[in-house]
Amino acid sequence: MQVPKPTRYGEKFYRSRWNNLALILAVGAAMLTYAFLTWPIAVPQGHGDLGPVWGVVAFIAAGTYLYAAWKADMNWRLSRMILLIAGGIHVAFGVLMSLLIGPAGEGLSWLSGLYDVIPGIIAIVAGVLTHAPSGERPTPERVWQQLEERKGAEEHRQRTEGA
Repeated sequence: MQVPKPTRYGEKFYRSRWNNLALILAVGAAMLTYAFLTWPIAVPQGHGDLGPVWGVVAFIAAGTYLYAAWKADMNWRLSRMILLIAGGIHVAFGVLMSLLIGPAGEGLSWLSGLYDVIPGIIAIVAGVLTHAPSGERPTPERVWQQLEERKGAEEHRQRTEGA
């Protein structure tokens, strides 16, 4: 009988091309958000009087994307949840900010929303692509019950044979 080679933690997670793409997208969304924070592209990106609030929320969103990418191989469900929720909040916040600065944005307020919507959508796509590592699928409850019944029957058979 051949003994299976032990695998490093998370190795199965990285065997999936979709999981690798999800990690690349999550890190890309974070870097894109940090880039928009650091190097303004257009005047409406400053968000007027709401600029500091936008900066803090965008900084936190980018940090959560990086955290989700880091935790993905250890807890893919947590990573997926973080990416979906943070991406959704980022998109909603971008739309809200563009609506709030609309009158002061001189017709370019929709452009400021894109700086949040695009990284948020990328994070949501990364969350959708994140899935269970190969070989790790949730076991249905009825299968667990059948396994427990078989185990109990086997233990009973061994006790009765030994007596």
